[in-house]
Amino acid sequence: MQLSSSVYEVLNTPPEFEHSDEATEYFSLTAPSNTKLSRKSLEEDELTAPMLLHRKRQPFTLAEVTVSVDFQADWDQGGLVIFLGGHPVQSQQSSRSLRRPYVVVDPRLNRTSHKWARVALEMTGGELHISTLVANPKCGVDWASTPAFPHIQGIHAADVSMPSLRLKLERVGADLWVWYMVPETQFQAGYVPTPEFVSRQWRKCREVVNFFDEQSMKDDVWVGCYASRPVEAEPEIDEGLFVEFEDLEIL
Repeated sequence: MQLSSSVYEVLNTPPEFEHSDEATEYFSLTAPSNTKLSRKSLEEDELTAPMLLHRKRQPFTLAEVTVSVDFQADWDQGGLVIFLGGHPVQSQQSSRSLRRPYVVVDPRLNRTSHKWARVALEMTGGELHISTLVANPKCGVDWASTPAFPHIQGIHAADVSMPSLRLKLERVGADLWVWYMVPETQFQAGYVPTPEFVSRQWRKCREVVNFFDEQSMKDDVWVGCYASRPVEAEPEIDEGLFVEFEDLEIL
């Protein structure tokens, strides 16, 4: 579904999905099983994950959002995504058919310039991770993952019913920098962060060199949020992955 809005477009959501142009404050996405945001090869993307995207008509500076995920299965994830080189191809399938995976191959899309990246709070092996994926038509796909909380005092991920992270994508010259920060709501009651921790809240988890080029800075950039459950979930939890987004900022 594409929402008729001058501010946002919503992809791969059921017809009853609603949001306002005040979505920067709060909105949620629900991802059925087999909804993906991945690249299978140099020429095939799987863009079946529910997304809310903003069209950036001027050079992209940054995007950040607080994401909270109701994890139930491995590979559940929610986060930020950025597309260069044109509009991501959207599905025209119904919400029912979204439960079956499909591959989007758009002959109109210039694959030599189509590039995208995502960062997400993700469940991997029963543990919380920050995962990043960069899809580059010139060199394929590069995926990386790092533990989300274990190095931060005062956080016990197992005790958090719906864990949250603030994620950020930032353009620095021609490079894409990926950051994350633990919201204060995730600290245990009574824990007071040290001054050193407060001064270093944002932690860089990745630099993507030369992600942006001269042409991509001229073209429209599509950036926003997504939710994904890329595998088949057990029937008892297959009502969909619920992901909340708060304080979305795109510059």
